[in-house]
Amino acid sequence: MSYLFTIDCNDSWVEDINTHVQTRDTSLVLNGNNFAKITIPRFKKEIVYDTWYYAEFYPTQKPSNDLAKLRAFSDASPEVEKYASNIILNTFNQYALYIPTNLSKQQKDAGYNNLLTNGITIHSLLEGFIIDSTRAANKPRIKFYVNDIVPVISNISPQAGAIDHAIENVFSWSFALPEMTGFVYQLPVEAGAEIEWKLASGGTVHTLTSSQQGRITIPANTFIDGTTIQWRLRVKTDDNIWSAWSDVAAGSWFTLTIGDAALEASNLSPSGQYIDASKPYTFSWDYSSGLGRPQAAYEAQINYDNNPGWVPFFSGTGTAQSYIAPANALTGGGMRWKIRVTNDRGTVSNWSEEAQNRVVARPDTPDITGPDTPAINAIISDISRPTITWQAAGQLAFQLLVLSEDGSTLLYDSGIVNTKVTSYKIPIFLDNGRYVVKVRVMNEFAMYSEYGVVNAFIEADKPSPAKLVASSMPNGVRLSVSEIDNSTTSLIIYRYSDKGYIPVVKLDPGVHSWVDYAGVGLTTYFVRTVAGDLFADSEKVTAIPQIRSSIIATVSALSDVLPLKYLQGDFKTYSGNETYGVVLQQFDGRELPVADFSQGMSRPFTFSATLTEDGQLKKLQSLARQKRTVLYRDNSGRKIFGVINVLPYKEYRGRTDVTITIEETHYSEVISIA
Repeated sequence: MSYLFTIDCNDSWVEDINTHVQTRDTSLVLNGNNFAKITIPRFKKEIVYDTWYYAEFYPTQKPSNDLAKLRAFSDASPEVEKYASNIILNTFNQYALYIPTNLSKQQKDAGYNNLLTNGITIHSLLEGFIIDSTRAANKPRIKFYVNDIVPVISNISPQAGAIDHAIENVFSWSFALPEMTGFVYQLPVEAGAEIEWKLASGGTVHTLTSSQQGRITIPANTFIDGTTIQWRLRVKTDDNIWSAWSDVAAGSWFTLTIGDAALEASNLSPSGQYIDASKPYTFSWDYSSGLGRPQAAYEAQINYDNNPGWVPFFSGTGTAQSYIAPANALTGGGMRWKIRVTNDRGTVSNWSEEAQNRVVARPDTPDITGPDTPAINAIISDISRPTITWQAAGQLAFQLLVLSEDGSTLLYDSGIVNTKVTSYKIPIFLDNGRYVVKVRVMNEFAMYSEYGVVNAFIEADKPSPAKLVASSMPNGVRLSVSEIDNSTTSLIIYRYSDKGYIPVVKLDPGVHSWVDYAGVGLTTYFVRTVAGDLFADSEKVTAIPQIRSSIIATVSALSDVLPLKYLQGDFKTYSGNETYGVVLQQFDGRELPVADFSQGMSRPFTFSATLTEDGQLKKLQSLARQKRTVLYRDNSGRKIFGVINVLPYKEYRGRTDVTITIEETHYSEVISIA
């Protein structure tokens, strides 16, 4: 509160002011009106002489005042000494100087400097119009402001964050007085505080009071765990003057979370990295608690791109903020992980933000499934070409093997099949019995899993086998099939080779015979009756193709042979050599070269012949110019697939001598039976 009052100046006005202020009970004139009984607290108020009227005093008219300590103006100009009036206000030990406005600046400055030189403090200086002396009707008046000293609060704590409801909480602040321009007999002190709080969602406003200075201790369980509150503060002085509420300066109530809402795990590592799963890898996180409580437990979950949900990863108790995943514990591909922590009071944080990574790891071993009996880890099939199915994560390719019952003999190898499909129909026919099936898969990092292994039992009802007859003929063997089962869907003829029995022809529907123009020497055959995915094999038969000399044909037209009946000089002349993939490299400091071997080799075959029939040379040249694979056979049992790359010849006396070189090449006679 602020009071404004004026006092008329007379010969004893200095003493009057002193009396009025000290007795705190006076009749004053305020703006020309009389106000009685204005109470002015003496000790705890700031009194400011804000506006003073000056009066024109002459030396003979200066008020007599024993308390005045007038200074001599020996250095002042006559004009300054004539008009200057020095007044002592003994209550506040301050001087005020009044000088008329008609003095020059130089005259005023001289008077001011004289006062300062003589130790007189200038409290305020006002200039205005001329007023009569203290004995005149228009007496000079002095104007006072008397103000309440309103305390100021600062350094309020806590203004944000979280507090623990289960313990006592101390709210604190700093008490101060404002900057003052007036005078106070005795400064006020802090005498109490008041706090108001409410739920942030609204509701009742609660009040807490404190007689402590700068703090209040709030009992445990005053607030409710898991809520958010707002609070504000004000303090008072010992003369019962209150500060403004803290939200006036702050702009709003302070907001606090009750409980460890700031409990969290953050800065997860690894994040955005490639992880080599073949080695142990450290996972870490930062722990923070709004209450400063220690970590007591942690729990992590993991999710892979090909999984629908989160699964447990690792967990533990204590303050550790890292975990070492063992080698080969992670699945290859995209991976995310997250973690939540628990403090020592049992408060559980929210799940952290997810950290995404790529795991470079060999795929998990595929789980082979099918119509199985789990107790014996086996597939039971009633067909001869079963479909194998498996489960695998991140597959981009696979390889399937079929082995004999004891696993010692490889019966079928699919090779690397580039596909995400996790099933495969075995293309070969398996006889009734027990087999071992293996499957491994490859992922995006070109890494292969371990083989998944399962036993396969074939228990199929076979159709009736057909009858096969083999008969020798020029340059080939005729094969005839009879006694064909009504359920037959196809007939496949197999021939024995250095790689075992191989399928060489699948007869068209309605066709029951075929001539083999690729056999040499005594050759064994059988025919396989196929009824869907069931089969039955005939008895084996043998025959020798009638090859009189050397013959050549392209593999696309084996029946169109070119016989080479006469050999130069009436005897056979053959030559051949093998060139192995060897590169010799010479190095400084070594006397002899170092051999570097490759898997390849070159094997040309050369023989000589005499052509006596018209058109034989042109046909031979045509075979060479077609740049196709040819098959060479002779009655000595030679059989060579290759290409003709050298064909020198010499003509004389109606015959042509040729030297034919065939570069042996890889050629597969096996047909697809899918």
